[in-house]
Amino acid sequence: MKILAVLASGALCAVMGLLLAGLIASLCVEWYHISSFEGGSGYYVVFIALGGFVAGLVAGLAISGILISNDSSLGRAVGISAGAVTGVAIVALGLSWFFGDIPPKLRGDTLMVLLEFRAPEGWQPPVAAARTYNSVTLDPVNSTSATGHRSYSTVEWGSIPKNQGRIVIPVALDLFRTNSQWRGGGSLEGRGGGRALLQLAPHPPPPQDP
Repeated sequence: MKILAVLASGALCAVMGLLLAGLIASLCVEWYHISSFEGGSGYYVVFIALGGFVAGLVAGLAISGILISNDSSLGRAVGISAGAVTGVAIVALGLSWFFGDIPPKLRGDTLMVLLEFRAPEGWQPPVAAARTYNSVTLDPVNSTSATGHRSYSTVEWGSIPKNQGRIVIPVALDLFRTNSQWRGGGSLEGRGGGRALLQLAPHPPPPQDP
């Protein structure tokens, strides 16, 4: 009878571990920018969920086995085992959230920052620039992110407008995490260019209705 109770507790904790680990992994796909190329993000979720299943099974069998062998009731053994699995999942969720890229939202929508780069009057890009990789980037400053992610946009010279004879480069970049300081920069002909420090509100307030 005790063996059946231990097995039942282990099975319950295994299912809990599977579901909780799968939920956390699915959130990490967005927070850590895990690519879906060739099913990469799906394999990641499945692998983490199976790890949670094994961890929950081992924890459930071990904890309930110790408690039931010491004459604890089945309900108490299952409750403590399930609580331990839930506690570990909460800690894992908190650490994943802390080190991940959590984008700011406004009324449920993710945000972008619009930048405009103005070239000196009369300046023209080198001929080689039209045939090479040119981009504008946005990096978080003093970020706790472990992903090394950056927001970037490519520059197509043929579509760049001119304002009073001056080249103006408008770009829209994703704000992929809540950060107050960002560093914007550019790359011309594959080489780094100027950079500027931007101060943004981590959680922009909603616009006031007129």
